[in-house]
Amino acid sequence: QYESEDAAKQAIERVNGQEIGGRQVYVGPFIKRDKHEDKQGGDVSVHVRNIPPDWDDEKVVALFRDFGDIVFSLVLNDSRSDRRYGFVNFKESEAAAKAIEALHGKDL
Repeated sequence: QYESEDAAKQAIERVNGQEIGGRQVYVGPFIKRDKHEDKQGGDVSVHVRNIPPDWDDEKVVALFRDFGDIVFSLVLNDSRSDRRYGFVNFKESEAAAKAIEALHGKDL
């Protein structure tokens, strides 16, 4: 947590888009869960579980981009269980709903 909003903005400007460990990183402001909704009140965030081990962030984005504009995505590894999971945030809740409807329970 930063001492001021201005200090946080400076950190975002310095680091966002940098390449770290061979990957371009996204750094942005923390958005509380209740703020992850679009103007119509729908949730724009999709939690993705059991991502195949050979998939990178680009492949996950490619799977979801047909459903709508993606604002942010992130793929993570759980070192305790060797499982991969991630998050895809859409610009609009309708896109998130379409993605969930089409992909929920599907094998990737």
